[in-house]
Amino acid sequence: MRPRPFRLLLAGVLAAVLGLVAAPVGSAATMGNSHAAAMQAALAQRGHYVGTIDGLVGPMTRVAIQAFQAEVGLRVTGKAGARTVEALGGPARGVQGRTVVQQGDVGWHVVRLQFLLAWHGFPSGKLDGVFGERAQEAAERFQRWAGLPVDGVAGPATFRALRKPPVRLKARLSTPVAAVVGDVFGPRGDRFHAGLDLPVEQGTSVGAVKAGRVAYAAFHEGGFGNLVVIQHRHGLRTRYGHLSEFSVQVGEAVRRGQTVGLAGSTGRSTGPHVHLEVLFRGAMVDPLPLLTR
Repeated sequence: MRPRPFRLLLAGVLAAVLGLVAAPVGSAATMGNSHAAAMQAALAQRGHYVGTIDGLVGPMTRVAIQAFQAEVGLRVTGKAGARTVEALGGPARGVQGRTVVQQGDVGWHVVRLQFLLAWHGFPSGKLDGVFGERAQEAAERFQRWAGLPVDGVAGPATFRALRKPPVRLKARLSTPVAAVVGDVFGPRGDRFHAGLDLPVEQGTSVGAVKAGRVAYAAFHEGGFGNLVVIQHRHGLRTRYGHLSEFSVQVGEAVRRGQTVGLAGSTGRSTGPHVHLEVLFRGAMVDPLPLLTR
């Protein structure tokens, strides 16, 4: 059996409709291939790849492949054939459905798992190919979300579920601030950015994207700084991070557009902005297609 070629997964885009409906219509159009992401991570560990682990095989990835092939004495083509993949420590042969990844595993299939979990809304930190506690917790959360037995072992059933397109929501959410979009939802370096960054001036009013009730309003030790979380109907939850001040309190009902806080740069932040996250039943989804002016 020949190894499957790397392919880009292009998502379809459906028009937003009123209400909130989960629909597996694919991820953002930039979602790459998990095997290509694993290859990029392996090339990075060899010191040949310094770009984002995004699963998209572009010029930077091809140059890294060429450098690796020259290093190990393979024919320099810039294409990752079976011998190149095997030399990188990946499976030159193998049936995807038989893969089992569990606590303590390292390597190619672990990166694939981390990459797929992140795009499905369950990032686990670095895309480093190490199946540690965070990766196991992310796998368990995804299994629970997908209605699978929750054992933290990514076997055939888990990988089959991860091969389905990530969930996109059909919803209309108001833009929390008027801003040019900064970092988007997706890979960033060797990690996954699970929200949307909206750079604004310090003290800019931040509005609720939809009516709901405040579930959290406090300083978050995990890096969000001053964080407001609003619980909406139908399993939808939104997060507003790095605020300078709060304008609401836990338990308060808020209307769409109501100020929940002022923009700032608290927590792990390099400048004033709003970090917006959207979650559906615990899975993080791309906020950008949902926002309306």
